Amino acid sequence: MIIRQNPEVSLKLKYPLILRVGLVFTLLGMILLFALIPKPGEGDRIQKEIRIEIETVDIPVIEQQMEAAKPPSRPSIPIEVENDDLLDDVTIEMTTDISSYEAWDAPPPPPEEDDGPRVRFIPYDEAPEPIGGFLAIQRNVIYPEIAQEAGIEGTVVVQAFVNEFGK
Repeated sequence: MIIRQNPEVSLKLKYPLILRVGLVFTLLGMILLFALIPKPGEGDRIQKEIRIEIETVDIPVIEQQMEAAKPPSRPSIPIEVENDDLLDDVTIEMTTDISSYEAWDAPPPPPEEDDGPRVRFIPYDEAPEPIGGFLAIQRNVIYPEIAQEAGIEGTVVVQAFVNEFGK
């Protein structure tokens, strides 16, 4: 059994007609709207005459006397020296006695900060969970009032080393 639409109520069949009728009504509405709105140049024009008095002042011309810049001097021409001998070596006398100074020791090593036992990272497949789960911890946590009012939230990460005996 094929279901057919009634052509009198089918919107798909009436779409082109509805589109054209809507376009015609829209264009007529826009034409009427532009015809009824007055143009800005048609109203009464009010002209005001504004008079401003301008006072003119004569400013005397001041001539500045510029001193002429001196022309740059000519570059000097190098002159050949008659004595071609090199200067004698100059010896510098030692005024300080280096042998009286003591040898310096190396500075002491920086103090080691004790951050707990040095533990190497041990990879794991499943992260451990606390007894009762994380919900048990969240139920028993008491947040400060200031943090609650400010809406401050956060995550705390705790690193702990537990040996074979649970210490």
